[in-house]
Amino acid sequence: MKRVPLAVLLLVILIVFSSVEAQESKLSFEQALTLFQSGQTAEAADALRAQAKTDPENVELLTYAGISVGSLAGEAEQDYMAAGRLAMESFGYLDRAVALNDQHVKARLYRGLVAVNVPPFMGRLDQGITDLLTVLNIHKAHPDQVSDEDHLTAHSLLAIGYDKKGERVKAFAVRQRGIKLCPEGSDELKAALAQSEVPDLSGVDIESEIDSIHIQGFDAEAEIQKAKVLIEQGEKEKALSILKKAAESAPKTEAIYPLIFDLVFEIVDTGYDESIRGDTDTRSKQAFDVMNWSDKAVLAFPENNQFRLIRGAMGIHMPFFVGKLDQAIEDLEQVVNSDAPDSLKAEALYMLGLGYTRKASSYWNDVATEYENEDAYQDVLEAMRPAIQKVDETSLDKPVLIVDFISAFQDQIAPQIAVWIENSEGEFVKTLYVSGFSGHAREIQVVLPQLASQTGFKGVDGVTAASIDAGEHVMTWDLTDLDGERVKKETYTVFVEVSHWPSMKYQVISAEIQIGKKKTTVIKKEGDFLPYVEVTYIPK
Repeated sequence: MKRVPLAVLLLVILIVFSSVEAQESKLSFEQALTLFQSGQTAEAADALRAQAKTDPENVELLTYAGISVGSLAGEAEQDYMAAGRLAMESFGYLDRAVALNDQHVKARLYRGLVAVNVPPFMGRLDQGITDLLTVLNIHKAHPDQVSDEDHLTAHSLLAIGYDKKGERVKAFAVRQRGIKLCPEGSDELKAALAQSEVPDLSGVDIESEIDSIHIQGFDAEAEIQKAKVLIEQGEKEKALSILKKAAESAPKTEAIYPLIFDLVFEIVDTGYDESIRGDTDTRSKQAFDVMNWSDKAVLAFPENNQFRLIRGAMGIHMPFFVGKLDQAIEDLEQVVNSDAPDSLKAEALYMLGLGYTRKASSYWNDVATEYENEDAYQDVLEAMRPAIQKVDETSLDKPVLIVDFISAFQDQIAPQIAVWIENSEGEFVKTLYVSGFSGHAREIQVVLPQLASQTGFKGVDGVTAASIDAGEHVMTWDLTDLDGERVKKETYTVFVEVSHWPSMKYQVISAEIQIGKKKTTVIKKEGDFLPYVEVTYIPK
């Protein structure tokens, strides 16, 4: 076969790419807007996405790209992972639009609309309320800039936002204000008001809240100093609140963001604790909060490679449902190809390695969740399965029971695992290990059902630890019960339970072993997710 000359090949590639670009941009903004208004949301979103790539500073275009993608998120609410990714994409467009023009009515209104409708753990509710107050503020100063329809919509959405925050009195006052200023078309506000008890409004001043949105002569430096004093006093939550409000009022103050990052990262690094019993969405809220502020920093200072590196690193480390992996890889590649110092480039390259590893594992996860009946499914399980390494028995105090098992599946996040002992009567004796989330959340959100039913989470406080991922793990039992008393010699059953998310892969395996005078080993090889469990009893 004759080789195609390079010049001809390049020409063909150029023609193909030109054709693709022409297809992507064949719809005008007006046509895409018409599609959106006629209910063809997916088609409109695709067209607006394509146009946003070629015109990334067009506020109007970004605004409608954001609201069309946000509408897709609402339509996908049954698929919460897809809905979450689309919501984050929507905020990406709307954040850029507001950053370019913070007085753009539609950008503020639509970002407020999406913000009050996404789950509160995404951390956008306060920002959405600020956006809607801004629309009312603009109308108050320049009534001709806000249509009657948008003015009424802002009142309705703001009331919903206050309701979600539990501020029912403010919600009532906003609805009352909307009906007074927009009597035509305010049936929805009137209906909501009719269902509410009339509260005491004497301490509520919605007009002041609206007026406070644009404070003249805002002193960002003074707020930073105030926050630093609070940090020194250990009042970190108060300091963080001050800094966030300062960044909202003065987003171009570069010194605010490193302080916000330090405080947010410190909170995230604390891991699971008892607080998740009251709010199992705590970690999700923290994840979205980190990404929200990383986005704001990069939007305000796109040439700051330190901020871009932070956003890239956070996008790699955040749970998959935040949906920032591809953006993170783009950020890190931009740092590598910039004039950043070598220290930043080296860190970016390291994080890129982690990012591409996560991206690669997602393909295997797709095979495991969508193609269980294909040969490739077994190939994935075999590739995930780690090598087995034996424990040094001579280093252990005797008598002892050794539980050596393989967790052989790697999901988007580490699984929940528990190991516990029952006696010959099926009575719970002792828990050896339980993953952090399950050990702290317990009955609030059960993901290890057999552990819950058999043990009632008794005695988990001392053995709740960080989640363990795919690999070999060894637990030991000193043959004592919950009270620290040595158990009698008889047959005991060791249980190992694992639950993966989001793939929903699950397995529980048990092994009976005799505690007596001689060394005994029992090996179980069954299932795909705990394919090897070895239990060894060593007498004194």
